[in-house]
Amino acid sequence: MNYPSDNRFTSDNFADQPLTIIEQALEAVSKREIELGNLIATPISRAMLYILSSKGVKRPEKELNSINPYAQAIESEIAKKKYSKEFTQVFLKLLKNGKVPQWLVSKLDIESITLAGD
Repeated sequence: MNYPSDNRFTSDNFADQPLTIIEQALEAVSKREIELGNLIATPISRAMLYILSSKGVKRPEKELNSINPYAQAIESEIAKKKYSKEFTQVFLKLLKNGKVPQWLVSKLDIESITLAGD
């Protein structure tokens, strides 16, 4: 589907389209908006990282997602493809209750698993 240039989405044809096609178009637009927002926000967030670093903040790259919400949205989508919702729910509950061995915690990307659970 090549939305918005697809002829199925003209004002004359839009109402006749199946709901699944409309949902796919909305998903494609949302994905493009996130990617474009990330392209715009990345240079700004990089500048903020340099400022944080110059102010003595240790490991400012860990703050990148809070500076650039588009990066967080993209990382969250990647994490959701990597870890199932069921896995993340069970794992995070076990982690909260102290049931996951420390050696395993040190080998896993807890931040990514947490993003997948959101």
